[in-house]
Amino acid sequence: MLDEPVVEPTLVGSRLLAQSRAALHRISTLAGLYLIDGDPRKLARAKAEMRSAAAFTDWNPSHFLDVAEMTAAMALGYDWLYPDLSPDERAQFRAAIISKGLEPGVQAIDTRAFWAAEGRNTWTEVCFGGLSLGALAVAEHAPALAASVITAIGSRRLATHLRRFAPDGGDVEGPGYWGYSTMYLTFLLSALDTALGTDMGLGQIEGLASTGQYRMYSIGSSGRQFNYADAGEWPDAAPQMLWMARRFDRPEYAAHERAWLARSRAAPSILHVLWSARRPAPAVSLPATSARFRGIDVAMLGGDWRDKAGTWVALKGGSNAASLGHLDLGSFVLDALGQRWAVDLGPDFYDLPEYFGPLRWTYFRLRTESHNTLLVNGANQDATATAPIVAFSDDSYRAFAIADLSAAYRPAVAHARRGVALIDGRDVLLQDEIEGAGSADVVWQMATRAQVTISGSGAVLRQNGLSATLRVIEPAGAVLRAEPAVAPAPQIAQPDVAIVRVVPPARGSSLRFVLWFSTGDRSPPAVTPLDAWSGPEVRAPQ
Repeated sequence: MLDEPVVEPTLVGSRLLAQSRAALHRISTLAGLYLIDGDPRKLARAKAEMRSAAAFTDWNPSHFLDVAEMTAAMALGYDWLYPDLSPDERAQFRAAIISKGLEPGVQAIDTRAFWAAEGRNTWTEVCFGGLSLGALAVAEHAPALAASVITAIGSRRLATHLRRFAPDGGDVEGPGYWGYSTMYLTFLLSALDTALGTDMGLGQIEGLASTGQYRMYSIGSSGRQFNYADAGEWPDAAPQMLWMARRFDRPEYAAHERAWLARSRAAPSILHVLWSARRPAPAVSLPATSARFRGIDVAMLGGDWRDKAGTWVALKGGSNAASLGHLDLGSFVLDALGQRWAVDLGPDFYDLPEYFGPLRWTYFRLRTESHNTLLVNGANQDATATAPIVAFSDDSYRAFAIADLSAAYRPAVAHARRGVALIDGRDVLLQDEIEGAGSADVVWQMATRAQVTISGSGAVLRQNGLSATLRVIEPAGAVLRAEPAVAPAPQIAQPDVAIVRVVPPARGSSLRFVLWFSTGDRSPPAVTPLDAWSGPEVRAPQ
């Protein structure tokens, strides 16, 4: 960092966000390390970064995330380095926080910007989190502005928004945006507590104490996460897990984050250092290996936490209308032998025309045809549909989840349900039951990066020197084929991905798909209707 050029007011599309994030990473790292080791080079370089950011004409309030993140960066530098700043530097940095951060922030709050008034998504935590750091850093010099920000945070609007984590900590926006959201929520709660001695009761909201478990369960045995809702496959570091471990007395959060860092070989951030426990972590008892998150209708089924080569499968229900969602109800991802065999392609470029507007459902990666679910008449699922998980078991021999997908495919089909079962922690049974399909064209599909070799009713999947089998049990006579996952330019291409499709031999009112994924030569269990699947129903994580 000492030799990198400082940030510049350069937009990417309509966003300054890359510069804001670079400033936050550099300033917090350099300032935090300076507090630890007193290296004057780090102090000088952090000040240079802050001088550059303070000199920007503005921090791009038209895309307010940019303002929030830059405000957080400058506030941390101003606060942590305050004794080593000259009077002129204090005045310069403070003026930038006030004029480029707090003033446009209060204006957005007063004019009811969507993130301040409606609280529809991660923007709310990020914007209030960044502004809170700025407000508390300069409160004695701008008391009215700081009070406006803190009063808005203490209002019912933010508390109401945070109830989206209820009852069990799941995040409808997926694990990628969970990391973004909870990072700034942690900034907010920690800053309020250390500066004011209270977090205004926000930390007591249902679901927040258990949201670290969502992080734990959403990362599969391959180290990749269940990347629905515009999330990438590989998780980012989550230092907030260490803060939450202390705040909510959940030592398993810290243990999981440390284990993830060691496995991923990712560099810890300065916040990992500052939020680490100051005493040896107690022995922790990890929770059950399978979980259902009721608030978002997502289930993850896994074997032994310690087995990096074990089998893990995750099933998505929920709502197609959710923020950042794709048309993917019933989709699943699957890990085994340390590999991901069933993949979600993730998001496309955010600068594509109307990516968040009228053209959203025209993009391949967001459409039903690219996801590991049923494709009916080649069409998208209903964009307003919901799919509840109607049955779940975390039984160690036969864990399963069943989602009702009927609303996603009406009126083409009357009823559709998908069951996913993890058998003895090793093999996966995938079963779909469709009623009232009439003349509908129903196809089963799964995207994979494995090399696919089809033979009759089965396929051998190979990647990185390892192999698994996918076998069609029902319907008899189905055609199994592998097709390239093609998206037209300028959308992201994925030449390494094939979509395995199962086409039934004939159309009919009733249809059942049963597929068996195995990493060995084990035989599938007897096929039984989904209504007969049974096992101990367990509560969501507490």
